[in-house]
Amino acid sequence: MINRNIIQLENGSMEWVNTVNITAENKKVLNEKDKLSTEFLEYATDADESPRSEYDDLNRIKLLCFDVPYYDRIMESLATVPLVFIIRENTLYTFIEKNEDYEYLNSLLENTVTEKVYDSMYHLLFSVVYKFCLIYHDKLKVINKERADIKKSFRKSVKNTDIYKLLNIEQGLTYLSTSLKANRLALNTLKRHWNVNIKKLSEVEEEKLEDVMIEIDQAMEMTEIITTIAEKEKTTYSTVIDNNLNTTMKFLTVFTILLEIPSMIFGFFGINTNVPFQNMKDGWIYVVLITGIICTMFTLGLWKKRFLK
Repeated sequence: MINRNIIQLENGSMEWVNTVNITAENKKVLNEKDKLSTEFLEYATDADESPRSEYDDLNRIKLLCFDVPYYDRIMESLATVPLVFIIRENTLYTFIEKNEDYEYLNSLLENTVTEKVYDSMYHLLFSVVYKFCLIYHDKLKVINKERADIKKSFRKSVKNTDIYKLLNIEQGLTYLSTSLKANRLALNTLKRHWNVNIKKLSEVEEEKLEDVMIEIDQAMEMTEIITTIAEKEKTTYSTVIDNNLNTTMKFLTVFTILLEIPSMIFGFFGINTNVPFQNMKDGWIYVVLITGIICTMFTLGLWKKRFLK
């Protein structure tokens, strides 16, 4: 689907073409009518495309691919999807794949583009990227809260669901960290190449681009901190589980030994030979008492040796 809009700028206007899940027919229109290269259209429609900044010298077309986070309900963790910008002359094209958070992402895109009058198309572009950078901070806050909730739950009882949740958090953090680094590299390329060889950025445009860089750096730092904490907590949880297992095995070992004592004593009194108390009417009571005393002494001995603690 292709939506075309005219956007007013401080000095003139521009065309914004927003595309969603474009078909082969839409690609043909963009290629033949809008003169977008087949290579750039492939980049724009590839759901697994890595962040990058490209420039087509022949057709004078610029491309920026920027990863944005969303919640993948199948993996039950955060993932990233490419948001692609293509600039040709006075037209800005945006491409985004439909996903679980599509309604929110597309709404954010539309609101950012139309919320105010921008100085230029590049100012608008960097403002949109800035807003999508802030999503990383929102997602990281959610992840950190989930991690804290898992920590509280783990202190009460060990659950497999908490381990799986922590695994999903680590997976999401890996996606975010990788995408943030790639986004940073793409923007560095853009700043170095576009600003020198293609178009000299204005002061407002450079300032907004610097804001984007700062937000990415802060998100990268925050991701590293949460990742480090999550890894240390996972190690701690593993130690706690091992200690709990050792305690359980120790209890079962002691319990098994205690059960062996009555078996040995009762087996001794069951042999076909003369044994104490065999001619006494209440002899079995003495046998039980002796067994109980031996088991109690054995248990107290283990307790003093701190084997049961």
